Amino acid sequence: MNMYDNENTVHKSFNDTYLSEDLLQAQWAEFTELKKVISEVYLRKGNPLSLLDIGIGSARIARHLNGIPEM
Repeated sequence: MNMYDNENTVHKSFNDTYLSEDLLQAQWAEFTELKKVISEVYLRKGNPLSLLDIGIGSARIARHLNGIPEM
């Protein structure tokens, strides 16, 4: 079976308009925690980090992290 059963599912999966407020808040909380960990590692290493996003989606994490000095 395919990951997405039809084109409509794909469209709605990657469009924030169709995501519940709870899911959007959970995603933002997850992102905030990720930024904290990245900052901690950056401070320990003293060098910017590289991030490889191999997930399927809208590149939400990569878009939000772009331009952050720790990256």
